[in-house]
Amino acid sequence: MDTNFIRQPEDLVVDESFLAWYRQTNADAVKGWQEWMDQDPSNRVMVEEAVFLLNNLAFQEVSVPDQQVSEAENRLMSRIGEAPVGKKGAAVPMRRWMAVAASVVLLVLAGLGLRKLYTRPSIATQYGEISRSVLPDGTEITLNAHSRIEYGKQWSSGKDREVWLTGEAFFHVKKTPEI
Repeated sequence: MDTNFIRQPEDLVVDESFLAWYRQTNADAVKGWQEWMDQDPSNRVMVEEAVFLLNNLAFQEVSVPDQQVSEAENRLMSRIGEAPVGKKGAAVPMRRWMAVAASVVLLVLAGLGLRKLYTRPSIATQYGEISRSVLPDGTEITLNAHSRIEYGKQWSSGKDREVWLTGEAFFHVKKTPEI
């Protein structure tokens, strides 16, 4: 019996051991809750409020006829194989849903492919981190903390080499041969 969580009568109403005390179905629960109430008068007041709530929350269960349960079960089982229902209650063909799902998958894959195609390679450092790297042309870079460098995918001889820097970096540029 854990009473550390109890702050208000509603906490008691949802506790299994308290409900066992209330219904007098568990001797250990009855003894434990009686001891808890005897420890502090405010505990007894809280229990009385919880008992009041339980007495006034009398739920009456309504039994459902077996035939109604059976009919509902049959309807459910027959609809399990069907497609989702459209706006006017007509079943939407499963092929349409499959086509929509396939289209979404293709769009996502195309987006990922385009992202990879247009994303430049980059090197980044976190806070407090310093990193040393070498670019494809042999240029050595020392990136300071919380910095990022992006560079073009293909560098060829005789063309400009471009880099985009955010933060701080030291470059030891490798010279290109003169043509």
